[in-house]
Amino acid sequence: MKYSSTTPGAGGTATPQGNVASPYRWVVLTGYMAAGIASQLVWITFAPILDVTAQHYGVTQSAVGMLAAVFPLVYLVASLPTGYFIDRYGFRSALLVGTGLLALFSALRPLAWSFAVLLVFQTLAGLGQPFIMNSISKLVRAWFPEEEAGLATGLGTLSLMVGIIAGLAATPKLASALGLGGTLWVYAAYTIATLALVAAVCREPPSSGGPREAVSPREILAVLRNRNVQLLSALFLLGVGSYTAFTTWVEPLVSSLSVPHASAGLVGSALTIGGIIGSIIVPGLADRYRTRRRPMICCLAAAALVWLLAYEARGSLAVAAALFVAGFFFVSLAPLALDLSAASVGEAMAGAANAVLWEFSQIGSLALIWAFERASSLAGWAALYPAMAALTLVMLLLALPLEEH
Repeated sequence: MKYSSTTPGAGGTATPQGNVASPYRWVVLTGYMAAGIASQLVWITFAPILDVTAQHYGVTQSAVGMLAAVFPLVYLVASLPTGYFIDRYGFRSALLVGTGLLALFSALRPLAWSFAVLLVFQTLAGLGQPFIMNSISKLVRAWFPEEEAGLATGLGTLSLMVGIIAGLAATPKLASALGLGGTLWVYAAYTIATLALVAAVCREPPSSGGPREAVSPREILAVLRNRNVQLLSALFLLGVGSYTAFTTWVEPLVSSLSVPHASAGLVGSALTIGGIIGSIIVPGLADRYRTRRRPMICCLAAAALVWLLAYEARGSLAVAAALFVAGFFFVSLAPLALDLSAASVGEAMAGAANAVLWEFSQIGSLALIWAFERASSLAGWAALYPAMAALTLVMLLLALPLEEH
């Protein structure tokens, strides 16, 4: 990464624009992380309680699965427009809109009198997610110096994984203790509190100058034509897509390696736990050595090898260890890619760049969830581990032409 030459001022580290970085940047990031967790909690609410929800509304579990599926479908439609909004009005306005939509419709979910109405509320809540997820690079570029950009992006991305794990772990227990309605009210209370927190602490830096002029079609086309953005979009399509597919089918995938079905979910969570730790350590090292491309290449090479080792692993402990290491190298690529995309187009278009990457991630998720299921019927679930290694090698080839910025 080509870091700007700046001179630190008294009391802080200089930003690329020459401003002294305020300690308040960590407060702003904390507000973003709370919103990131909320976006995932609302999305993943029904996945671990399919049977409870199906019984409550008198529908099939397949129908309940649509409550999670609508979020990536909404993302496909809303991602690019939200990127335009973020670059036009700034990350604070985007976070307020995103958390506002989540708070409003998560509060309406417990009041749904039929499954169809619940599906409508869930779909409208999904409109809030891209406003939040597409904002991270804009926030980081506005508040953080270059030498902290990777770490800050990693922490923001980490919040998304924390939200998923918290939802998967807490929802069944809440449903058992409070019922479906009580669980939905708990998550509604969290999203409303998050909206209040974002409104209170998330603000643009004093030097932001307010809304910029409308983004021109030429600027948007320049983002789409940027070679780094194109390559990183392909990496997101394969990387986030295969991660989402793996977590979707985690029980049969892990059980295929001689892991008891009862332990498969817990063992499979090692992939995300490793990713959480990697999303802190790897971007931090990238900041220290002032590069994004080289850590991405090293992590992809290591991850390809570990996927093959996971294929040979048997038993809960060995599989959990292999998945932890795979997640450490594989999932930590996301913050590096997001930060490099923003650096490649500049702060003014960081929202659009992130939106393009997340747009392709949703396409990849939908395609690979289906492809994994089809491939398993032909070759068995265990064969998908070498397939993950092959996909990772393709990602490695795509990463080689990336340019530092």
